Amino acid sequence: MENIKNARASVVPETEYGVYVWKLDDGSYLSDGDDRVLSINSRADDLLRMSKLQTVVRSYGIQEGRPHYLPDQYKVTDGEYESMRERLDSGWIPDPASRGNWSEDI
Repeated sequence: MENIKNARASVVPETEYGVYVWKLDDGSYLSDGDDRVLSINSRADDLLRMSKLQTVVRSYGIQEGRPHYLPDQYKVTDGEYESMRERLDSGWIPDPASRGNWSEDI
């Protein structure tokens, strides 16, 4: 029984892909005035993608922060976002490609 008390759960991503965002020192993510977060599609620990993101951030004169990886996330266009919003407001799972959405079709 000792081992059960000390067991730890870990999160396993559904895919190997995600996005890097720029996390500022205050914990917020760098975004524009319309709350669009600066991000780049990537795999975890992709040094080239992190470097590209840092180059863009520095070009805006921002010296604080660091790349932060969000697994299983991806970028969407404004149109895709609006469509997801409509699905959510209608009681559906917002992302039609979501694994949770598959059960709605069964």
